[in-house]
Amino acid sequence: MNYKKLIAAGLVALGIILLPVLVVSEYYTLTAVKGAISEKKTALDKKKALMVKIEDLRNQTKEKHTGLEKLATVLPEGKETHEVVVNIEEMSKQSGVELKTLKTALIQQGGTSSNGPRSMQVEVGGAGQYRAILDFIKLTEKNLRILDIQEFTLSLDTSATAAGGLNFAAKINTYFIEKPLTP
Repeated sequence: MNYKKLIAAGLVALGIILLPVLVVSEYYTLTAVKGAISEKKTALDKKKALMVKIEDLRNQTKEKHTGLEKLATVLPEGKETHEVVVNIEEMSKQSGVELKTLKTALIQQGGTSSNGPRSMQVEVGGAGQYRAILDFIKLTEKNLRILDIQEFTLSLDTSATAAGGLNFAAKINTYFIEKPLTP
């Protein structure tokens, strides 16, 4: 009978010793795992929110793509001198103005950066009637590409062939975005 009490007391003592060693350490491990899970869950929620924002930005980019194409028409990449010349020639044909001179020159910027908005000056000289010159100016204003008239002079054509004709000279600035150099 003494052995039975001794074995029972030994088992209780062993249980009391093993309880803190096995169960309590498992409890602390579980609380640490729960904390790590909650941290990972908050990080995952943040990443999901970022993914939603990225998807929204992609959708906005798709929606505004047509607007960006229109902006490229107004402010193209590269100076596209040939397009400007053809554009001005078409305006002169539509308005009835006879072009005599057409010169283009790149306007130098003060900074060293070649990226960003730049401008090109176009000098136009021509002749025509008052109404034709006025139509030419209106077409310049309505043009899709930005044509900014900086200087405009008008004089009477004294040649014998043009009765009541006028000569004009204009300095027009147009703008473009310089293409960045790609390696």
